[in-house]
Amino acid sequence: MDLWSIGIILYYLIRGKLPFNGKNQSDIIETTLKHNITYQDNIWQTVTDQGKDLIQSLLRKDPKERITVEEALQHPWFNKSFNVGSCHVDESLKYDVNTTNKENKEKNTITTSQMNDTDIATLQTLDELDE
Repeated sequence: MDLWSIGIILYYLIRGKLPFNGKNQSDIIETTLKHNITYQDNIWQTVTDQGKDLIQSLLRKDPKERITVEEALQHPWFNKSFNVGSCHVDESLKYDVNTTNKENKEKNTITTSQMNDTDIATLQTLDELDE
């Protein structure tokens, strides 16, 4: 299970804006690939270093370096803030998420038929990072 989306959502909930933006889908993909997350806005002064570390861990560009669900649930910020203790991720949830991911890839295949060659090449690069 990949937690990139959880990192995006957590960032958005704290800052009120997405970490990567652009004028169109190509710009967003390029920004995502080339830029790092920064914590320069005043709102980040209210977030602990542990909170920022959790977001960084969730938004690592290489999926192999991103933390797992279990690691996220055991992260010091998550444990301190929500007292989750030792949560267990049900195996059926992992299956459901993997099935949904496969379905989404099929839908994305249809969407790419409407994209230009540069956008498709960029998406293929992102897919390779996810494997």
